[in-house]
Amino acid sequence: MNNLLNFNFNGLPQGIVLLIGVLSFVFFLIGLVCALKNKELNDVSRFMWVFIMISLPFVGVILYLIFAPDSDITAPLVGEEKGTHTIDGNR
Repeated sequence: MNNLLNFNFNGLPQGIVLLIGVLSFVFFLIGLVCALKNKELNDVSRFMWVFIMISLPFVGVILYLIFAPDSDITAPLVGEEKGTHTIDGNR
């Protein structure tokens, strides 16, 4: 059975494959939690971002982290102090 969904991981050690899977899942969960706790999104926007992230797990999270408005929940993830940024991005 030779199709696009037939991945061959025989060349990689199982530990690396497991590590990539776990890190991808953690990245997905961080993006999902950030979307759910973002106070700057209204209910419809929050629902749409969560729907996009669940429909397109990896791509949806990347799109959210690039295009969604900043929130205080993501500040500790990128090393900023909580509440130190303003709307125009100046401190």
